[in-house]
Amino acid sequence: MLIGDFHQMPVHAYRARIIRMYDDPGVYAPSYHRLCLCKCGSGDFYDENGVPHTVHAGDLFWYAPGAPRRWRVRSERPWIVSYITFGGSAKKDGLPGFLGLDFESRVIRIEDVATRKIEMLLYKAAVQYSEDTEAGNVIMHSILYAILCELSLALRGEKHKADSISYDFSGVLSYIRKHLKEDLSIDRICSETGMSRGGLFSAFRRELGVSPNEFITESRLDKAAALLIQNSEMSVHEAAIEVGISGAGYFSKLFKRRFGTTPGEYRNGGGIRTDNSEKKLPVYLINAGDTYDAAVSYAGISDQNSYQLMYCVEGRGIFTDDNGNAHTVTPGMICFLSPDSEASYEPLDSMWHIIWLRFGGKRMSGFTRYLGFGKSNVIANSRDFKLEYLYKPLIYLEKEGYDFEAAFYELYKNA
Repeated sequence: MLIGDFHQMPVHAYRARIIRMYDDPGVYAPSYHRLCLCKCGSGDFYDENGVPHTVHAGDLFWYAPGAPRRWRVRSERPWIVSYITFGGSAKKDGLPGFLGLDFESRVIRIEDVATRKIEMLLYKAAVQYSEDTEAGNVIMHSILYAILCELSLALRGEKHKADSISYDFSGVLSYIRKHLKEDLSIDRICSETGMSRGGLFSAFRRELGVSPNEFITESRLDKAAALLIQNSEMSVHEAAIEVGISGAGYFSKLFKRRFGTTPGEYRNGGGIRTDNSEKKLPVYLINAGDTYDAAVSYAGISDQNSYQLMYCVEGRGIFTDDNGNAHTVTPGMICFLSPDSEASYEPLDSMWHIIWLRFGGKRMSGFTRYLGFGKSNVIANSRDFKLEYLYKPLIYLEKEGYDFEAAFYELYKNA
């Protein structure tokens, strides 16, 4: 992918800096966005109407396209600001609305945890910025989207619920997912996991915000959706039976309630939500899931609407790529599928646990070629994965390498 290709994206980064602010009465008004974070000191910045807004350490503030870059220092301490500048086809009103910004208040105050994450990302963007290399551009764009996602979550008040799930409760979730085809009564779950009825309901409400029965239904529908996409020969009725739901009409009703489309339409459309603003992004997640089924093999996987990454968490399996080459996949290995590939996989052990992500986006074919992917690939060791280098700036300083398993889990749990 050429450096200039990034400027075809709806949102793309120009540069990032950490600067000491001095009084500036200028009227410089560029046509791009700038997101700033006050690191220390305080000052006023002026919006396009000439109205001053005071910012203190920890505050974020946003210059919209066309707004004059004008500011005034208010404190004796140095006023130091980190910022990232970006533009693209996302217009003045569209991008802030997508992120959840309220432009009535020009100073953005969010919780400390989110602020620290954004501060770290802005620091990495400033340190790693390079406008003359392809790798530098990939790094900058990856950091930009991480910043915008963190900001959007913080502004919308959303939490990563699954992050706090305890080990014991994770065992309950694992048991449910492994036995979706069977009769999963509350009494059976309590008996098998050692939890009381009250404790079970309390844990689900506390950790996931749903009842056990709601979680079971959602898990069954998610698995059925995956089966419909991954196995073109499986009928809707067979998919329903495979996840423990009897009655085609009842299954279709539940499926449409969760995915907004019938099972048949979902399969034909690849599960892509065409009315969703995610499609404005150059890369967007379509859906995610995890598979524990050791008895199910998938032959001739082919999805013309999306790319797919599969991460092996536990056990072993055979992945046959687009060229007919068979690969033994073990924990830590990643399989890649492009829309024009056809591949197969089957488990070797009684427990083969994989997490899969399906995604799409504009100009993705060029981006995947730039990363070195073919139609289908198996990355033998995540340490050799090219993204390890490209996304290095996103790793907090105390980490030595990128934790792909944690990344797959986080995407799946919050999908």
